Amino acid sequence: MDLEFTRGDSVEFILELVSDDGEQIILEDNDMLYMTVKKNSRDEEAIFQKKLGNGIEKTEDGKYLITILSTDTDNLDYGEYGYDIELIACGKKKTLGIYKINLTEEYTHVGNEV
Repeated sequence: MDLEFTRGDSVEFILELVSDDGEQIILEDNDMLYMTVKKNSRDEEAIFQKKLGNGIEKTEDGKYLITILSTDTDNLDYGEYGYDIELIACGKKKTLGIYKINLTEEYTHVGNEV
């Protein structure tokens, strides 16, 4: 899912994992889920990353809440970034999707919040 929000804002969104046959996927204890954000796919270093237990939490209905903190984007340039969602389950790795984040301009910068 492509996202657009003001740089420095906190954002939450829900991810539902569904198999090819439409069944909800529930992760096991050793499974992992990642959201990795970069300026472009060729960059070695992530700008920020969320993972299960640290920025990605399982909800009561078996979906996953991903939280982007204001501090994740406070100091980034306005514009477009890329991210993917990757699942590692049962010893297999699968990229679930590649998406974009567009950071729009803000007027109250973190330095103004005193």
